[in-house]
Parts: sequence; structure tokens; C-alpha cells
Amino acid sequence: MSYNNRSSATLLIQGKPDPVDLTCVISLLYTIQCNWNTPYTLPEFTISKYNINITNEEELVKQVSLTGTLDTQYTYNVSEFGTYTISITAVISEDLEGERN
Repeated sequence: MSYNNRSSATLLIQGKPDPVDLTCVISLLYTIQCNWNTPYTLPEFTISKYNINITNEEELVKQVSLTGTLDTQYTYNVSEFGTYTISITAVISEDLEGERN
């Protein structure tokens, strides 16, 4: 008796998420409105949160963690004049955090 049982399997490996495509606009009322597109992930993986860092003159002034994939915008009210830098990373799990944009 012999078996000729052939089956195949597909292995999908999710690496770190791509950098987030971030767009920020400053209004006249000292408000920074940021929007982004969710980076591509395999269907079985979703973005669990976004980590946002806001710096002024290279000093960290705010850290925000937005949980859930539906959050694709953030508004920051500027409290003082300066040069602000906003960076964001997408996180699938603690081991799979993307690069800062």
C-alpha cells in the first residue's frame, strides 16, 4: 500500500510595518492637524496602535499612543512658539514596531 498524498501550504510572514505616510498642516490658531494612511499588513495582522512623538527644538514635549486601527488623525494644540517635529510609528505587536517616519 502506498500513499500519494500531496498537499501544499502557504507560509506568510509579517515583518515590521512600513513607515507611516504622515501629513501635517498648521492652522492659524496654533493647531497642528496630522493625518496618515495605514501601512499595508498581511490580512491576519492589524495595526494595534500608533506611537506619536512631538518635539520642539529637539526636546520631547508630548508622547501619544493611539490604540486601534481606526485612528488615522491626531490634533495637537501648540502652546509655545518653536520648530515642531512630529513622528509616528505603526505597531502590530511589541515585537513588530515600524520605523519612525
